[in-house]
Amino acid sequence: MKKLLVLLISGTMLANCSATTGFYKPVVDRKGVDDAVYEKDLAECQEYAKEGINPVTGAVVGAVAGAVIGTVVNKVINPRDKENFGGRIGTIYGAGGGAAAGIGDQINIVKKCMSGRGYKLLT
Repeated sequence: MKKLLVLLISGTMLANCSATTGFYKPVVDRKGVDDAVYEKDLAECQEYAKEGINPVTGAVVGAVAGAVIGTVVNKVINPRDKENFGGRIGTIYGAGGGAAAGIGDQINIVKKCMSGRGYKLLT
């Protein structure tokens, strides 16, 4: 159980690092765009993105789900495994997948918001 907790915390810390490095900033065709208005719109859209799936929350939920699924599969495939290798791998993959889903959700929110405000997105 201690190892599972360490894996869960590690995955959460990794997701937190990726989540705090800054919000997504799309590449926009800036021709004819007022820089002050653009920066204001971007900041507002990034603020909206914070309401999406948080990468840290996604990592925790993913890690728990991955641990449960990995443990069940591991017990079916190798019932004598005392180390619960499947549960560990499930925790790591679940945390990574959950964090990625949270980051992807926030990127999509910024893109839709900026596009809705009339910006031509290049990425």
